[in-house]
Amino acid sequence: MKRRTKLIAFTTLTAAIFTLLVFAIRSDWSTAVVASCVFYALIVSVFLAAQVFGFIASHTHYSESIEAPKFRMLQEEEAEWAKS
Repeated sequence: MKRRTKLIAFTTLTAAIFTLLVFAIRSDWSTAVVASCVFYALIVSVFLAAQVFGFIASHTHYSESIEAPKFRMLQEEEAEWAKS
């Protein structure tokens, strides 16, 4: 998914849930505000966790693809040096 699409989906979902919470608790606004803030914090936390997981996964893949050939070359050099 593109970044813009993710942002639009996230905003739409947040607005829809906020609207549902307001209609569900329309008699008591303070409860609706607290429930909305808690839900928003939960959504942001999940989104942040997904971003962190994605960064770690992509960084790990990058490290393996870049560092593996370097380590292999170093091991070959050490093996040649040990033979000498």
